[in-house]
Amino acid sequence: MVVVPVAAHHWGQATTVALLWVGWLAGGATSYAIGRFLGSRVARLLVSAGHIKYYEDRLSTRAPFWMILLLQLAVPSEIPGYVLGSLRYRFPIYFLALALAELPFAMAAVLLSSGFLERQYWTMAVVGVAGIAFLAWAIRRLHRELEGKPASAVVVSTP
Repeated sequence: MVVVPVAAHHWGQATTVALLWVGWLAGGATSYAIGRFLGSRVARLLVSAGHIKYYEDRLSTRAPFWMILLLQLAVPSEIPGYVLGSLRYRFPIYFLALALAELPFAMAAVLLSSGFLERQYWTMAVVGVAGIAFLAWAIRRLHRELEGKPASAVVVSTP
């Protein structure tokens, strides 16, 4: 994140958002592939085994899109990739949730960086507080859903 202000200044905000977003999407796809093809044992070498097990125990391969989106918003992006890959969750749905979740983070990173460079401290404060509040809501909502329902209840029927 140290290079984001330099990138935003050099390439502009839109290009920097796009570069961050595409890079984070590539990282998410890679973590999914690691979970899918190498399994959760390998993923547990890269991320805490407790984190992986917690989510594997509470999600199923038919978890609804909104739950996957919440997961992407609430936890570091490599964890959903490893977990959902090892569960063999449908990649297109995972990737759409990843794309939607990572975009506001990329935009916020660039806005915060630009605000810092341009000494717009109020902009930084507003974006920062809004981002923290949104993240806190997503974490609370995800864990309320996961703790309140067994994995079999966190599914939708498919035809």
